Amino acid sequence: MKYALVKFRVHLLGQKPFMIYTDHASLRTATSSPHLSLRMARWLSFFAKYNFTVEYKPGKQNVLADALSRRPDYELAHLAYLESPLYELIREAYADDDDLAVEGLLYYQVDGGDEPRIDVPNDEDLRHRVLYEAHDTPLSGHLGREKTYTSVARNFW
Repeated sequence: MKYALVKFRVHLLGQKPFMIYTDHASLRTATSSPHLSLRMARWLSFFAKYNFTVEYKPGKQNVLADALSRRPDYELAHLAYLESPLYELIREAYADDDDLAVEGLLYYQVDGGDEPRIDVPNDEDLRHRVLYEAHDTPLSGHLGREKTYTSVARNFW
């Protein structure tokens, strides 16, 4: 929310009241909390410059806010291939792993109904890179722990 206010500051400051829809329920009561951290106090001071109200809207109903992150077909595999050398790094790591010395990518499939997943060599740096791509890159959505784990587990073995 703060990022959006900073980004669109020139359009929002001094304007008529506007509504912010969020799926972060605790933002509704942030201003009335009797216990504020220093960070929250700074944020509230920043928010006071703007004339807005916050309305809670559950994530599943807030489809316009982050439609791309909620698309079931918009998975990490598509993003990683387009935006990073991750697959090439995995291919190169196969050459250094005696158990996985193959050309191309090695896929693992648990059973016929599952999508095949890329077998990541036993290389700690490479595994950290996979987690980085799944969580920290701009296109990954900076998901929480559980969603990041689910995304990685769906695409990599």
